[in-house]
Amino acid sequence: MKTAFTENMKGRVYLISGATSGVGREIAEGLLRRKAPVVLLSRDRQRAKKVARRLSARAPHARTEVMEWADESTLGRLWRLSSTLTGMSE
Repeated sequence: MKTAFTENMKGRVYLISGATSGVGREIAEGLLRRKAPVVLLSRDRQRAKKVARRLSARAPHARTEVMEWADESTLGRLWRLSSTLTGMSE
């Protein structure tokens, strides 16, 4: 079903911090159900990978990526990753 929200999602990548628990995980799950590409940001890469596997099992069509949030250098990697996921170049 197309809605204003799903139409507005085209060409976007959603970066979710705190996606390993609570509200962040619920938001990630909701976006994945709508087939949005999601990047899970976490200080704990292993925990984020575990959550990504669980979320992908619930929404097998979805694309999830995990990135450890370390410092400002992460921003450049985020840009490259989101450009790859959306098909846009830098």
